[in-house]
Formats: sequence, C-alpha cells, structure tokens
Amino acid sequence: MSSGTVSGALEQTASADALQLGGQNPLIVLDGVDLDYAVDAAAFGAFVHQGQVCMCARRIYVERSIADDFSERFAAKVASLPLGDPLDPRTVIGPVINQWALSTLSRRVEEAVAAGARVLAGGTAQPPCYPATVLTDVPDDIELAFDETFGPLVALTVVEDRDEAVERANASGFGLTAAVLAADSVQGLEVARRINAGIVHVNDQPVNDEPQMPFGGTKDSGWGRFGVGFAVEDFTELQWVTTRETKRTFPF
Repeated sequence: MSSGTVSGALEQTASADALQLGGQNPLIVLDGVDLDYAVDAAAFGAFVHQGQVCMCARRIYVERSIADDFSERFAAKVASLPLGDPLDPRTVIGPVINQWALSTLSRRVEEAVAAGARVLAGGTAQPPCYPATVLTDVPDDIELAFDETFGPLVALTVVEDRDEAVERANASGFGLTAAVLAADSVQGLEVARRINAGIVHVNDQPVNDEPQMPFGGTKDSGWGRFGVGFAVEDFTELQWVTTRETKRTFPF
C-alpha cells in the first residue's frame, strides 16, 4: 500500500430521523372500477395477516353511485373468509397477537355500534380470533374513526364523489399508505396525486413493499424513508480510517 492510502468503513447504527409509526390507511373505490376486482383487492388489503400489518386498509371510501353494489359484495366476501387455526392452509383469519388486541377490537366495535355504526360482517370475537369485520356509518368522533386499530377491522364510508373521498382520506392525522381503485390509471393517478401519504398505489391495495422503494409516511406516520438508496444515511455512521506504510515528515 502506498504512502498516505485512505480507506473507509461504514458501521451500521440506528438513527432517530427515520421512524415509522403506523397508519390509518384509506382505500378509495371510484365509479367505473371492476367491482369484482375491487372487492378482492379491498378484502386482501384490509385483512391480510388478520389486518396486523401497518399498511393494511383501515378506511374504505366508495362513491355513492356504486356503494350499494360494492358494499353487498364486499360484506359477503369478508363474511366468507375462513377463521381459525393458522396451521390449517384454508385459514385466512387466524388469531390476533394477544388478549389485549382482542379486547381492543371488541371494545372499539362495541363503542362504534353504540354510537350508531352498523356491522356489515363479523363483529363478534371468537377467542383467540376476531373475525374479519366491516362497519359502516362510523361517526367521525369515536376512537375507531381516527386511531389505528391493529387487527381485522375496516370502516366503510359512502362518499358523494372523489373530491369528498380525497378530503376524508386526508383528514386523518396519519399518512403512511393509501390505495385508489379506478376505471383506469389516468383517473387513479389524478386522485393519487391529491392524497397526503408517503405511499399510494393505483389499482392495487395498500399492502405493498419492495426493498428498493422508499418506505415511510407523512404527518404522524413517521419521519424519513426506509429502502435501499433512501435509508443509507439514516442507518450508517461514516468512519474515516487511514493507514501508512512509510513514515512521513512533520513541519515541527
């Protein structure tokens, strides 16, 4: 090695400026969409891993012109999701993570129903599981409406048009992921650009992740971005190391 050669070393460490804190993720269903596809996408996006994924859909906004048809199909799909032993390959909805989670789900559904919400599917605990549950007419001022419920529970809200859908989607204090199901990508992208979230998927559901993509949210959903090329500075400390094989001279 020649005199004065420099080498560098990167040491991994955690940094406080990249932090992900969950979400109250919206899924918007627009008139003109393929309803069978929309139902399947919404069911997966809301209930994969019993809804215990930070990217799961927690709120569904559907335009009034298709609301009755979508709601009926969606509720039927959700009610049919097999519940039970996670070792059974037929099971879709397995146990929630612990008793506290089960109690929270039950309490929030009971509070919502007492405040005027209606249960379209599920709604009754079957310990240690909670069935995939769809509520509608959920008031805006109850815990379920504004806080993340980490489990198989989604609120379905009918809106007049896409402008109201965007307004309600953005009303949350969270901004992790979102999804827009539309008749075509042009329509979907127009709506997606107006949603205040770190990640928006058009004509897909919100539970998507790729290691090279920037993962992170806005508002109370965190700071910074994970992902190759985005998290390097957040998760590294730069160390400068030099070595010499010959002596050098000094000015004094």
